[in-house]
Amino acid sequence: MEIDKKTIGLTVSNKAVVEILIQKGWFNEQMDAARFAMSIAIDDSTEPDEIEGAETVWNVGSFDTDGELRNIIPILYPDITTPYRLIEYLINVGLEKIGEKIKDPSFEFSSLFG
Repeated sequence: MEIDKKTIGLTVSNKAVVEILIQKGWFNEQMDAARFAMSIAIDDSTEPDEIEGAETVWNVGSFDTDGELRNIIPILYPDITTPYRLIEYLINVGLEKIGEKIKDPSFEFSSLFG
């Protein structure tokens, strides 16, 4: 049985995307940007996987204080036994998707809402 993560990490490039989201004033907190990115990946039907090269940013206890994210993952992804590993992956995938879109000079944040 695989042990779940105790921390949530971001890749170096995704840390930069979070900083852009904060600098543009679209989010006040990095965790809020990360949760939003996770929702983008879920909405895009991202298949479960793991991210390589993620550097620790948050402890799961501060990122998911009430355990709601941990509890919703098995509902969305019934075969997952390590929800925080998947959460980390979904955050990074979502940030990659956002990062690609914000490279376009005509990008508008509202376009992320489908």
